[in-house]
Amino acid sequence: MTTLTLERAKTSDAGWPQKADCVDGNSRLAVMFTDMEGSTRMIEELGEETALTVLIEHHSIVRNQVAAHSGREVKNLGDGFLLEFPSARDAIDCAAAIQQALDDYNRSGPPRPVRVRCGITVGEPLRHGPDLFGRCVVLASRIVNEAHGGEILVSAELKDEVGPSAGVNFGRRWAIQAKGLRGAQSVFEVNWKPAQEDDRAPARYGMRQAASSDCRATEAIYTIAPATG
Repeated sequence: MTTLTLERAKTSDAGWPQKADCVDGNSRLAVMFTDMEGSTRMIEELGEETALTVLIEHHSIVRNQVAAHSGREVKNLGDGFLLEFPSARDAIDCAAAIQQALDDYNRSGPPRPVRVRCGITVGEPLRHGPDLFGRCVVLASRIVNEAHGGEILVSAELKDEVGPSAGVNFGRRWAIQAKGLRGAQSVFEVNWKPAQEDDRAPARYGMRQAASSDCRATEAIYTIAPATG
């Protein structure tokens, strides 16, 4: 029988390479983490072999969209990825394409719907071999942990870099206290669904209770959110 193991690589200060072994981040990149919601529960519900087929389909969908949007797979995290893109717009377009492709897949009647969260920021990370390190990588990992399945969340830096681009609809803004980083960090939701589809959709997430370390009060998170400046 096939044994399925899903291991999550933790982004932390421990085990970082020495600066002398790294290449300075001379180029500005968009960094994205993706995370498949409920992957461990999926194994329990479906069994290892069926869960593996769903995971393989998830990997294929994500990788196809990364390739189509000039991205690079930095690391496979088992039920998610660390990805890099040459621009903030490439990263947002890829995240939206991933969500749309997964939405189409879920409508096809899979053994279990696949819901993925995406967290994106921009910066100049350090390189060590094929891997990326630095503040922007840590921030992206913290942002993805704030998202629900089906959501795309981005940093304020990324939103500013994209600017008022056609086809990018930023929604709610709130502040988080990202572990290990100083000060509150602003995050924005990206509304990736077509407007007519959003208009028919009910509020999906209900009330999200803010953690004690979060800077926001209890808030309702909706599929459609008013754009903020």
